[in-house]
Amino acid sequence: GAPLAYLYLLAVAAIRSRPTLPGQQPRHRFAITIPAHNEDSVIGRTVTRLRQLDYPPELFDVVVVADHCSDGTAKVASEAGAIAYERNDPPRGSKGAALRWLFQRALEQNGQAGYDAVVIFDADTLVDSQFLRIMDARLTQGDQVIQGQHRIINPDDGWFPALTWAMFVADNRLQNQSRSNLGWSAKNMGDSICFRADVLRRLGWGEGLTEDYAFRQRLLLDGIHIRYEPAAI
Repeated sequence: GAPLAYLYLLAVAAIRSRPTLPGQQPRHRFAITIPAHNEDSVIGRTVTRLRQLDYPPELFDVVVVADHCSDGTAKVASEAGAIAYERNDPPRGSKGAALRWLFQRALEQNGQAGYDAVVIFDADTLVDSQFLRIMDARLTQGDQVIQGQHRIINPDDGWFPALTWAMFVADNRLQNQSRSNLGWSAKNMGDSICFRADVLRRLGWGEGLTEDYAFRQRLLLDGIHIRYEPAAI
C-alpha cells in the first residue's frame, strides 16, 4: 500500500549522495554551543578538540552551559578555551531548556560578537576537522538549517551501541539523505546541527528545539527546510 510505496521512494531517493566541498575562504562566524550536565570528565577534551578544528579561530567560539552541575564542568570548559556559563535557576528541565537559556546569552548578551550561525554538539561529541568549513559552504549556498551526519563511534561495544549505530545509519540515509534529495525537510537529530543565528532569533528558544518533529514543524511553518549534509560528520 501507500506506506510501503513511501519507503521504497525513500530507499531509491537515498542512492544519490553529493557531499559538499569545504569552503576555501571562510566567511561565517559560528557559536558552537554545548549543553552539559556534570560532564567534567569529558568536556575538557571535547572543547580542546573543537578549538583545533580547521577553521580560523577568530571566526568561532565554543560556548558551554554547565546546567545545574555539581562538579567542575564550567571550570574545566573555561580552562580548555570555552566561554562557560553556569545555569542553576530555574529548575533544570530538559536539554531544550538549557539550550534556550544558552542561546539567549550567546546571541543576545553577546550580540556584539556577531555570530552568523549556531552549531549544537553534545559534551562528548567527536567532530571531523572540516565540519565548520562544510557548514560555511552550505550557509554560503543559502541554506538556513543544516543537519550533519551523526554517527556512533563504538558499534562493536555491545548490542545497544550496535542498535544505535544501525538506527543512525537508517536516519542518515533513509530519513535525511533521501528527503534532502527529494527537496523535503530532513530530520532534526538534536546534535551536529547548524542554524543561521537569525532563524533562532526569529523563532525564539522554544522547548521543542531538540524534539525532532515539533521543531521541524515549527521550521516548516516558517517556510524553512532542514537540509542534510553527509560531509559534515
